[in-house]
Amino acid sequence: AYEVIEVLENSLSKVFLSKIRDKCSNAVTFRFYLDRLSKLLIARFFEKAELEEFKIDTPIKEGIGGLRLKRNVVFIPILRAGLSMLSSALEIVPDAFVGFIGTVRNEETLRPVNYYLKFPIVDGA
Repeated sequence: AYEVIEVLENSLSKVFLSKIRDKCSNAVTFRFYLDRLSKLLIARFFEKAELEEFKIDTPIKEGIGGLRLKRNVVFIPILRAGLSMLSSALEIVPDAFVGFIGTVRNEETLRPVNYYLKFPIVDGA
């Protein structure tokens, strides 16, 4: 297992994060900016996604080269907070598979404990 940490630090993400953190933001404002921030994070991730070529037909020409994601996409939000990002993720990649992880903290050890794991069956995985 390995750990990858990417920090999204652009002007829009900083503004959106400020709106989300502001205690004066109401629920509508919070959801709006969380949606926008989620989409920025997802777009950032897909900057490095592998692509493959395939043939498409356009109204002007048949059999030209198109591009698609090389692998299936699976979104696995951690219940419950991660659910708020799922609809944004599915707007970006509507044919993605979805799974879920439920985690709580063990109050004695302070370590995470999974109480629910549901992963999709993905062809070619």
